[in-house]
Amino acid sequence: MPRRAKLLITTALLVLLAIPAAYVALTWHVADPFRFRYVGRGEVEMMENPFDADAAKVPAVWIFIEMQNTTNLPIYFVGGGVWTERDRHSPRPCIFLSAQGDPIPRQGTIRLETLVDPEVLQRLEHDAFEVSYDSISGTQARARELAFWVEIQLYKHFHKGIEMLPLHKDRSVTPLLKAPATPKTPSTPNSTSSP
Repeated sequence: MPRRAKLLITTALLVLLAIPAAYVALTWHVADPFRFRYVGRGEVEMMENPFDADAAKVPAVWIFIEMQNTTNLPIYFVGGGVWTERDRHSPRPCIFLSAQGDPIPRQGTIRLETLVDPEVLQRLEHDAFEVSYDSISGTQARARELAFWVEIQLYKHFHKGIEMLPLHKDRSVTPLLKAPATPKTPSTPNSTSSP
């Protein structure tokens, strides 16, 4: 085979390998993929204390937060918390946001619902909050699924547990936006023109 043909085949192979490698490199980590917006609340309800069944019921309010994927990639929301900006170093958030099983589609929006203390709701209406959350890209999730399958196959044959690809979550912090207040319906102005 002539040298020129070998060089051409090698170059074509390298280009074909570089395309998926570039895709994985560009989509492995995505910075700040979500935007969060507080959009409303439910009514105050008396709920069982989840930590002590014998305790008196405690008041709680459902709040609704919209989460929008701002990227062109599916992203998995692994979970997070909402803090006031002044309490951001507190170990416990004011509001917990639980993980979603399915990826959030590209440019998609979902509504999160969570229970909060009425006191937190009062602060939510007036204070500035920020959301600290973990996410993984769809590419990273697929690679993790493949690595998990390989780990299972290796365990079947060698009876030894091997962790090939540790799950690395991307941590992001973003402000919690608030939905604009619903405008009051304007009253019809009195006409001053005469017929």
